[in-house]
Amino acid sequence: MIVPGKRARNYKIVRNISENDLIVEAPKTKRPAYVSKDQWKKLPDKILLRRIEYTYPTKNGLEQAVLLVLRTKYECTPLFLMTK
Repeated sequence: MIVPGKRARNYKIVRNISENDLIVEAPKTKRPAYVSKDQWKKLPDKILLRRIEYTYPTKNGLEQAVLLVLRTKYECTPLFLMTK
C-alpha cells in the first residue's frame, strides 16, 4: 500500500533498517464501515509492516510517499519491494 508521506500515523518503531526504512508495529484502529463486526474481531490487534519513505518527481516538483509492505524481510531492498 502506498500512502501520502505527510500524514501522521500511529505506529511504534520496532527496528530501524536504514534511513527511511523501518519495521513498525501498527495497532488496529477504528473499524471502517465496510468491514463487518465479525470480520473486525478476527483481525489481529497489531501487525508488523515495513515502512519505506521515498520521494518521486512530479510536474510540481518532488513529492513524498510511504510504501507499507507486509513483507518484513530485511534482506529485501526498498527498490526490490517497489518493483514487485
